[in-house]
Amino acid sequence: MKPVFGKLVMTVVLLALFGGWLSLANADNVKTLPLNTAEGAEKTPKQIVTEFFDLAFVQRHPAEAAMKYISPDKYIQHNPDGKDGRDTFIKGFAAYVEKSKYQAVIKRVIAEGDMVVVHSHGFNDPGDSKDRGEASVDIFRVENGKIVEHWDVIQPVPEKSKNSNTMF
Repeated sequence: MKPVFGKLVMTVVLLALFGGWLSLANADNVKTLPLNTAEGAEKTPKQIVTEFFDLAFVQRHPAEAAMKYISPDKYIQHNPDGKDGRDTFIKGFAAYVEKSKYQAVIKRVIAEGDMVVVHSHGFNDPGDSKDRGEASVDIFRVENGKIVEHWDVIQPVPEKSKNSNTMF
């Protein structure tokens, strides 16, 4: 009986380790990670913001994303180039994304309570090899299942760096 028990324990340990390795293998590609929520189930702020950011800036459907995820009654914008309100987001940032070639790649999403941070690499023209893009950190606050507040910090990716680290 002991050899069977030992094999069972070893199998469970190997499955746990293999499962952890698979999770780490996809850590940089947040947009492909399943959100594991049933349709209609309550989503976490991290899930809401990740879905919003992916739809708006990765898939490039920002107006649709805004209508689905940004509160129609309260959207406080801290970016000095934007005004408050979901409609202003749609007419400003969303219109820019839809008219341009802008596209982002999500690098990581970090959440604490109702605050969610998205670190991304955005490109004005992903097809242009000279476009190094910009590193962005967007901070969102979620209230009652909707995005109600936004801050961001954006930094161009330089041609040369004084270290061998990447910005991502």
